[in-house]
Amino acid sequence: MHRFSFVLALCAMLVVFLAPQANAQGDKLWHEEADIKLAERPELTSLKLVPYAPTTVYQARRIAWPGDSALVAGGGVFELKDKNGRPLFEGEGIYTGEGLTIEFKTDNNLVRQVTEMVQGKLHFLRVTIGQAVMAAPLFEKLGTDLVVFVQLTWSTGGDVIVARVEVKSLADLKEIWMMQYGPHPEFFAKAVKDAEGDLSKIKIHWMKELTTAEPVNGKVVSVPQAIEAGAVAGTVISPDANALLGAEGVSGYHDLANTGDSPWIIADVLVVRGDFYDSQREVCRKFFRATVKSQEAVYEAHLNKAQQPKRFNAIMAASAPALFDKTDPAEAEGALPDCTFAFGGGNRYFFTGRNPNGLVNFSNGRRLVEDVVDSFTKMGLIAPRRDGKFPIRFADWDFNTVQEGFKYPDMMAGVQFDVEKTNQAITAQVASETGSIDALLSKATRSIQFEPNQNDFDGEQYIAAYEDLIQLAQANAGSKVNIQGLADASTAEYFKRYGDAGQKAKVPSLEKDLENDSYERAKKVLATAFAYWDAKGYAYNPDQFVATGSGGKVFQVDPQTVLPAMAEAVRIGRDGNKARAQSILDTQVKAVIAPNRVVLFRVQRVDSETSSIDALLGDGK
Repeated sequence: MHRFSFVLALCAMLVVFLAPQANAQGDKLWHEEADIKLAERPELTSLKLVPYAPTTVYQARRIAWPGDSALVAGGGVFELKDKNGRPLFEGEGIYTGEGLTIEFKTDNNLVRQVTEMVQGKLHFLRVTIGQAVMAAPLFEKLGTDLVVFVQLTWSTGGDVIVARVEVKSLADLKEIWMMQYGPHPEFFAKAVKDAEGDLSKIKIHWMKELTTAEPVNGKVVSVPQAIEAGAVAGTVISPDANALLGAEGVSGYHDLANTGDSPWIIADVLVVRGDFYDSQREVCRKFFRATVKSQEAVYEAHLNKAQQPKRFNAIMAASAPALFDKTDPAEAEGALPDCTFAFGGGNRYFFTGRNPNGLVNFSNGRRLVEDVVDSFTKMGLIAPRRDGKFPIRFADWDFNTVQEGFKYPDMMAGVQFDVEKTNQAITAQVASETGSIDALLSKATRSIQFEPNQNDFDGEQYIAAYEDLIQLAQANAGSKVNIQGLADASTAEYFKRYGDAGQKAKVPSLEKDLENDSYERAKKVLATAFAYWDAKGYAYNPDQFVATGSGGKVFQVDPQTVLPAMAEAVRIGRDGNKARAQSILDTQVKAVIAPNRVVLFRVQRVDSETSSIDALLGDGK
């Protein structure tokens, strides 16, 4: 939810009022920022790296994000004071309990945070992995690198891509509006890549602000206001998405993608300069421990708020003004579902690539950096690398010792589905679908081909598909993955058009056989994928998957297109030229219709009421 604050209703009304006239005249109502890499901004490149002075009070930043309530709960030097100069909130003393004095402040301005870190004024930088990737080349030029030492949260619904309804898929995007140096580029990039879109062909309009702000020289400077002014698509936080898509919002737009469907993409982290980590590793270790303990404290306070409301209410009452500049604690509490704490088990997952059971996770920190570097290079956000290396390291924690004293060392975020409801919903949807599959797809899809009468799918040629599928499923863990079998219905369609009475009578049973065969084939593919992942030690949630069969009702190539060739082959065969007839069937029928002999790997959104992202104790796959 509130990554930044303030919704200025008057400005929004002004944009809505003026937008039709501006669009009709072809004028832009929004002000776009210059397309400058973060590491090449003049006010940053002119800086020199300042060594840190010895201190016992360390500077850290929070942002307007509900997960940062853990940084509030943990204590430290609280910046908000009463009239007598005393802190309004003492916290739970978790940071001081680890022997640290941390002075926290909330600052949503990445450029300012980076500037202070370069100048030796800020020790702990609060960013997403994508923002760290944007900043790291600057620190490299200055002679150091960045070290990720703790994961705070995952965005699990707080970030949304809103687009015009005619944009059915992320692969269809031609342009998008986004906050410059904000938290959304990595989410946008991963979503487009999963949908097999081309990042290099999408025009990005950079805006100064993430959420509604005062216009500058009569032009809006935020993403939601640009959408109100007619922008095709934009990345926004959930409160703005709710306002834009609500009853009093803009018409003709929809939620194209969100981090509830794809929760393991935006990782919020704290990073330090490499020279600080190398000289103050124990300080970073204590900060890691205190932060995870603070997450446990918020979790416990929320879990027990009915019996002991005072503890949880105090944390929310402090978080509302500290994070969101609000006085109502409900502002902070209402935002909590937009993210999920990493906890101890999640940090193990993030840093080592394996969950507490030792299973492999592809949505880990190092893999995220690799993916983001690749995407951001294509997007022009960072310069291409010649050496293949990147100036971001990960703290080398020993999780057998660093988690000593944690109440829930194996706790991590996980998705839980109502299997019966979600499977029934997708099965019913598949049963109602007919026609071209391209018209039905809106999210990421992959597929594997099969030959007529094939029932085994464990060959070497399918390994790449199963590797791709597990990574697609892990990244889109909040969505169901429908393993959907299709079939070649050309024979049934031929009987309908050209068959005699006996052949026409066979059509219903033939179509039912195609549906059953495609379903059984999908189940076999899914079972084979599970067996392969088990053998490789990959983490997966079996409840995320469902097998369905469409038979020939859905197709990639309309079987009607090959019926004339089939009729010609039958005629030539009856005339005695069987070789010529077979050649026509092979080249003009079987080859053309082959794309319908396929099993789809189809990512599908489910009703929010039938799934949840919760803190789990790491006892499943």
